[in-house]
Amino acid sequence: MPFQPKKHEGPHLGILAIIYTLLFNAALYCVISFTGGPHFPGPWEPIETLAAYFQGHATAVRWCAFLQFGAAIPLGIFTATVVSRLHFLGVRAAGACIALFGGLMTAFNMAVASNILWVLAHPGVAQDVPILRVLYYLGFSFGGAGFSVPLGLLIAGICVPRLL
Repeated sequence: MPFQPKKHEGPHLGILAIIYTLLFNAALYCVISFTGGPHFPGPWEPIETLAAYFQGHATAVRWCAFLQFGAAIPLGIFTATVVSRLHFLGVRAAGACIALFGGLMTAFNMAVASNILWVLAHPGVAQDVPILRVLYYLGFSFGGAGFSVPLGLLIAGICVPRLL
């Protein structure tokens, strides 16, 4: 009987990556194509601009939040699977744990940011200026640096052990 190498059991990483990418880009497409503008208003813009945006584009923002939340799920599964595969391949460096921390933190922050975005799109919230400002800045922090920094840890945690 010929040698049969062990196979890692788990979801296909390519399919998870494609699902994540499609959901993430579809969320961005919702707010770009249906709102007539290329982006959400920046945190430096006047509060009136933020209020007008969320009052005028609530449906597109809710779809964006829904799809962003959906994208967080395959990202979390991808993270768990890739870390499991690193362990299966014998990687015992700290990079695998760093990747796990970064990936799960990214997925969690995406879920929190999308839930905040969903709240911002509901009637009455965009009219309450102090609440709008706090929620928008909170969502911006979870979806900005709270997304990109841990995502960098995920990528580094996957790639650096390969170099070693």
